[in-house]
Amino acid sequence: MAEHRFRELTTIRKFRWAPGGAHPTTRPIRPVGEVEYADLLDRFRRKFTFRPSTHTFPALAEPEDSVTWAEHLDAAAEIQAIAACTAPGELIFSADPYHLGSAADLRRVDGPGQPRWREPVAGDGDYAINTTFDLRFGTFAHPWEDSLCVWGADLLQETQGSAGRVLPRLRTGGRVNRAN
Repeated sequence: MAEHRFRELTTIRKFRWAPGGAHPTTRPIRPVGEVEYADLLDRFRRKFTFRPSTHTFPALAEPEDSVTWAEHLDAAAEIQAIAACTAPGELIFSADPYHLGSAADLRRVDGPGQPRWREPVAGDGDYAINTTFDLRFGTFAHPWEDSLCVWGADLLQETQGSAGRVLPRLRTGGRVNRAN
């Protein structure tokens, strides 16, 4: 019998990739439970005196630090603006007054290899609320007025640059803009 000889072709080394910083221990997107949803919506209704209507506008008592545009911002631009205002790991809650929504860490979605966030930013025939859990900033899309209210100083600063030049303002701080 012929003798078989083996020779080394290569070597294998194991490496563990460990990028700096803390690793998230939660999923980037999760459903909002009924108790959490009810709490968030109750606080939203109380803070903004939410009054649903298909013909009486606005549907909110818009805060002083708000701008309401007559059209919607580009969804991608809105998501980027909201993400820029969140702290690392902070969730944005997306819901409407009639359906449970989801919560997402916008810094961990819609990028290469990341999950897609499919919540309607500008509404899908219903109101759309996108906000932090503490309601310090966010957006409210009104489907019948075809408007988007943006509140919170940080978020306004992020959105007013491009939106303020191209979209007509309906209201600032809840007051009607006479120039439009």
